[in-house]
Amino acid sequence: MNHLKNKCEQDRETRIPSVTTNDSSCVGAKGTLNSVLRPLRSVSFVTFLVLLLFVAFSTAAPARCWKTPRGIIVSLEKDRVCAMEAFGGAPDEFTYYSDMVNRWRGSLDSSIRLWNMIVPTSAAYYLPEGAKGLSNDQHPVIRRAYTQMGEGVRAVDVWDSLSSHVSEPIYARTDHHWMPLGAYYAARAFASQAGVAVPDTADYERKVIHGFNGTMGRWSESRTVKNTTEDFIWYRPLDSSRITTTYLDHRILRSVVSISGEPYESSFFLPRRDGSPGAYSTFMNGDARTTRVRYPEARSGRRLLIVKDSYGNALASFLLRSFDEVNVIDFRYFQGNVLDYITQAGITDVLIVNNLQHAYNPSTSVKILRLLEAPSTHVEEVILSGRE
Repeated sequence: MNHLKNKCEQDRETRIPSVTTNDSSCVGAKGTLNSVLRPLRSVSFVTFLVLLLFVAFSTAAPARCWKTPRGIIVSLEKDRVCAMEAFGGAPDEFTYYSDMVNRWRGSLDSSIRLWNMIVPTSAAYYLPEGAKGLSNDQHPVIRRAYTQMGEGVRAVDVWDSLSSHVSEPIYARTDHHWMPLGAYYAARAFASQAGVAVPDTADYERKVIHGFNGTMGRWSESRTVKNTTEDFIWYRPLDSSRITTTYLDHRILRSVVSISGEPYESSFFLPRRDGSPGAYSTFMNGDARTTRVRYPEARSGRRLLIVKDSYGNALASFLLRSFDEVNVIDFRYFQGNVLDYITQAGITDVLIVNNLQHAYNPSTSVKILRLLEAPSTHVEEVILSGRE
């Protein structure tokens, strides 16, 4: 009872009356029931049961939603838990990201196509209507950033591609990432716009990691979220044996990043066991490495460089068969001058992709700009050694 009482008090503190529950833990159910039964004393027992069931279903509790002390929004609707990061940004303040992208455009050769994708986070689509005040609208912020990008930047607006599939599991409910299915729809939008082979789930094998509880279980410090699990569904190309993946690992020691060891070949997909909280690291084993993937059978004549945060990991998995070569670097770990890498790798297309939470953080723009100005460490020579 103390737990239910605390939950009720927490709901009331959010000051969103339309989102609080109507169950007996938060309102006087006894009084409500008496008011319903009083006029029913003269009706038959069968009619009474029918009416009682009608009342029960028609007064079912709407979504209950609250924000934890750590700032994570938790929604509980029909026993379905969804944990989300609140977004606090505004369109007028979001200029530095488009400035960064424009500077990239000015630094690249005019023959190289520069693409940019800003991915909404789950709160953009899954906040209950009555809880909109807990997180700002993401759509106008993303639109504003795209309108400020120069003509040489090709914006990949995935808002509609995702919003048309919100009834599907396109975002994790216990993790801050999108699900691979969401990345799939975004990859289709990009590939179609880029004029390369568009991925189709018919060309992939569906795989499932059961019992997934990701970062939100830890970040929210909510028992409700910690006790929730979901299926992590990912997709492996049917002809993945024809895909060659080379890695160069990065080591992080006391916040200092350095190259670790020599390049090595492994699979792009390194799935976790059921119950693993790191299921999203199925792609490239996480972020701290530079990755080069070759698929000559694509015969596109094009080579893609993805500059990304972790949302780009799942996205890349659906583009491996669309380009002859896909190179993936994480702006937080890459060691080297990205212009040198682009030249030596023969890159034809660059895609900068970040989720909005990352994109809105000014430090993200600063770090991505530094890639243009970093001293050459010959990392491109190491990872590209042995190129055909």
